[in-house]
Amino acid sequence: MVRSHSRRRSDTCPWNLEQPEVFRYGFGIYAFDVREAKKIICANPREIRSLSTPPELIESLIGRPPDPNKLEFDMLTVGVNWKRAEEADLTIPLIVAQARVDPDSDERKTVLIDGHHRLAKAYLHGVIELPFVMLTEEETDEIMTTTIKLSKRRKK
Repeated sequence: MVRSHSRRRSDTCPWNLEQPEVFRYGFGIYAFDVREAKKIICANPREIRSLSTPPELIESLIGRPPDPNKLEFDMLTVGVNWKRAEEADLTIPLIVAQARVDPDSDERKTVLIDGHHRLAKAYLHGVIELPFVMLTEEETDEIMTTTIKLSKRRKK
């Protein structure tokens, strides 16, 4: 569920813009330049919205905290350092991109590219709503690269 976050805007820049950061998605097929996304958002303030984050949604994105008595590995979720999650600042908005489903398609899918440790902290502390900002399709295309070659159909 998405709601407006009391009409706040990202007029101040809460992110570290000096640290290079890349988020890989889809078994490494897609890469998002997160630092560039942060620069775009800071240069173009936008509405900060509120994302409902029930435990089931978080588990589907980042899994559960590891059980120290079991060896578990889930390739379908993003790896999170659960100890580092405790240091996350829940007031900093998550960043969501609108990525192409595949390079030859105009169909889009929303992808969390920054904020996985904030999600983990929310999960651990029972926080069920977090602030987020959304990149436009054009901004997403600007910061996204892919290891798949575009077909001749899309190169036109």
